[in-house]
Amino acid sequence: LRAQTKEFDALMEKVDQEIKKVGGYIESSSVSGNSYEYDENRYAELTVRVPSGKSEEFTKFVSENSTITNKEITTEDVTLSYVDMQSRVSALETEKATLERLLAGATTMADVISVQERLTDVIYEIESYKSQLRTYDNLIDYTTITIRINEVERVDIVEEQTVWEEIGTNLKRGFENVGNAFVRFFVFLVSSVPYLLMIAAYAAVVIVIVVI
Repeated sequence: LRAQTKEFDALMEKVDQEIKKVGGYIESSSVSGNSYEYDENRYAELTVRVPSGKSEEFTKFVSENSTITNKEITTEDVTLSYVDMQSRVSALETEKATLERLLAGATTMADVISVQERLTDVIYEIESYKSQLRTYDNLIDYTTITIRINEVERVDIVEEQTVWEEIGTNLKRGFENVGNAFVRFFVFLVSSVPYLLMIAAYAAVVIVIVVI
């Protein structure tokens, strides 16, 4: 999801509360922008895990509390891989039981070592497949939702417009951008006055020294 909002802090708090409400959790998050070095609005990137049965409810909540500018949904059918892994685990468990019986009846050190080596490999393979199955279980039980929230001064509303309405909208935005640019330049200019005064004073001192 890509979302826009004029109330960044309020939306972030609401999203956090909704995540807890549906029984999900934030896998990762970052907030950037609006720093002293960069004059820009803030934006947040969240990777959220919510129970699969609650994913539509959560997505609807975000849509109702912000303006969604982009939405993409991808799914992956892991049924065949999942069943294949279960079959492999079942076969390995059978082999493991056989190896344990052979190990118990081994009479020579060579047989013990040989059976033990294969048993170790089988146990490792079983744990590896079970780990992958647990990963699939987690992916199936929880939907991953990635959200980018942009703080904006004006929310972009996508709607059908005539040619003249679109021209008028673009002109309005153009004038707004020019106005914002002038405001930022004025703020920069006023903020730079102390430095300009220091430079002027330094230049005056240099001129006086040169003249003398």
